[in-house]
Amino acid sequence: MEVPGEILSGMGLFMIVFDLKKQLGSGLLRVVVDAYFSKVTFLKPLVDEGIQVITRMRSRCSCLG
Repeated sequence: MEVPGEILSGMGLFMIVFDLKKQLGSGLLRVVVDAYFSKVTFLKPLVDEGIQVITRMRSRCSCLG
């Protein structure tokens, strides 16, 4: 599925991911994203909802504590 770039910025990506999670119900959802999205503000809400995120971590990432 090709998604326009403006949808992938800001809350658009969250809306797509959470909509997929709702459609799957209790099914497993894994999201693969670029290192650009490896920020705690992006990762935490997804992980809190049980969504697995696969990404390359940024070299300056502080999201691991």
